[in-house]
Amino acid sequence: MKRFLALLIACLMIVTCFVACDIVETDDKDTETDGDQSTNTGDDKKDQNTGDKNNGGENNGDENNGDENNGGVPEDTRPFAGKVCVTFGASNTWYDGNAYTWGKAKGEIAVGYQHYMREELGMTVHNKGVSGITMPDTIRNHVMNPAYADLWTGVDYVTIKGGINEERRNTPMGTLMPKGSTFDTNTFIGSIQAGVEYLLEKNPDITIMLLTTTNAWIYADGQGEEGYAYDYDKENQPTVDGRIPEKWADAMKEIAELYGLPVCDLYNEVKFDTVEDREKYFNDPEPPENKLYSTHPNKEGYKIVADVIIDSFMELLEEK
Repeated sequence: MKRFLALLIACLMIVTCFVACDIVETDDKDTETDGDQSTNTGDDKKDQNTGDKNNGGENNGDENNGDENNGGVPEDTRPFAGKVCVTFGASNTWYDGNAYTWGKAKGEIAVGYQHYMREELGMTVHNKGVSGITMPDTIRNHVMNPAYADLWTGVDYVTIKGGINEERRNTPMGTLMPKGSTFDTNTFIGSIQAGVEYLLEKNPDITIMLLTTTNAWIYADGQGEEGYAYDYDKENQPTVDGRIPEKWADAMKEIAELYGLPVCDLYNEVKFDTVEDREKYFNDPEPPENKLYSTHPNKEGYKIVADVIIDSFMELLEEK
């Protein structure tokens, strides 16, 4: 009996050893298989994600950590970046982005003062100029147009320019009235006052800058030999008779003072004073072809105008 039990115990020990060896072998196989899968999966991820996309490739390099998040596209540090400006005026405003309808550069797209405002100040500038318009129509039909009423809350700056067509078309000057009056919008002064108060009512935070006309040459009855838009003295210089009178600029400055608005005095700050200036900086034809006016700048002339306007905007930052 003892011999039988010893034999049975020996058999059980042998079986146990075989089972244990099989388990160890199975674990080794599983471990080896998991290792291969892990290595393959890791390599795949490294090639697809870590290598190209996540660690310097398509996603992290260019998309996530490059252009968008880590400065690949530089922040716009121009002084008025993100601001919106709407510009009102006649042809000297309208021409920006439109083709010259006549003159030395007829058919060419004009680069107006707004172009340089966008470029140097970084603001979004909308051109609402209308060729041939006068101030009363600018204010009544455009600035105070009910269709624009809900737009003013998203506008930071407005510029209003005028004086040339008003002189040529005998627009009544009008009289400066106290704030809150009933304004005669058939006049130059009355229409501007109405427009200013309308805009400030729609958006009290809006900044309105008045732009005076430049001291260009215009046609008027009895001014200029043989009906030309300008006259000459013995030194071949244009006389004051052919120039836009300063009264339009003075009126704008009076309005600006009443309302505490910034004014850009193009009439006195932009010096188109000589015949050479007219020939160099204006697009309008020379006489005898042109007997109308010399008021529309070319690209170089617009840059001079724009520099003065940009300086006026920069002064706004200094005042804050």
